[in-house]
Amino acid sequence: MASPSSWQLRVDDSVERISKRRKFAKKHRSELRNVYTNLQRVLDALNGGMTLATVTSFGFMHREGKGLWAIDQRGPNSSKKELRLCLL
Repeated sequence: MASPSSWQLRVDDSVERISKRRKFAKKHRSELRNVYTNLQRVLDALNGGMTLATVTSFGFMHREGKGLWAIDQRGPNSSKKELRLCLL
């Protein structure tokens, strides 16, 4: 099991185009805000000692298969635009 302080974010910008992210952020601010809020909730829970299996009970996180996890945009002020943040 990982120690509570070992969960950190590592962003790999090489797999995305910055211009697409900015354009999406302008049109869908609430969805993007919800995804980042959900990501912070997951990170806080993991650093607090919860396991990945337990974190899936939050309702916005699920397995995509082959070691990939997804956090979606569910939360306050969420519209119909679906957004997923994938984690390895």
